Amino acid sequence: MKKISAVLLLLLTLLLFGCGSKPQESTPYITNIDGQQLEITFDPSNASAGYIHTANGDYSFAYQMSGSLEIIYPDGSKCSMTNINGGIAASINYDSESVKAKGFIDRFDLYWVIESAYKSQHPQRSGPSPVIAVLFFAIGAWYLASPYTVWQLSHGWKFKNAEPSDEILILYRIGGGIFIFIGVLFVISSL
Repeated sequence: MKKISAVLLLLLTLLLFGCGSKPQESTPYITNIDGQQLEITFDPSNASAGYIHTANGDYSFAYQMSGSLEIIYPDGSKCSMTNINGGIAASINYDSESVKAKGFIDRFDLYWVIESAYKSQHPQRSGPSPVIAVLFFAIGAWYLASPYTVWQLSHGWKFKNAEPSDEILILYRIGGGIFIFIGVLFVISSL
């Protein structure tokens, strides 16, 4: 029984601390605005910044989940924008006629397409973490497989030559079933 507990503890430790992942390469988000094809790529080291490649030049941007966006146009000019209660406030030093004359894309169009690209590349997760579900499964399996060990660790160490009653061992097994059931609920809610 001690081997089972040790293996479960090792698996849980590996799951929590040993499953790191390296940043994934960002796949470009491709769309069209005013007849121009845009290829939006997020920087893998900074998922809220990136580049937009068009036939008329390359843009760079830094997007924040708060709704703030700074765009640097191909000619080096900058535009800062902020989403305030669903409306967009933009910097004053922006000359829309100059932008159109150079064949650049309007700041508001860029804002909405960058926000769409960000949301498609970084979907919001809902529900609990799968790690929590695995934790509940592991605890439940331990309670079901070895209720004596659970009792020994929680109460038995306090007394010399003590033995648990059959009723308490049954209660620990029922508790294990409840932990596994909660783990199943967490898995279902995270889908």
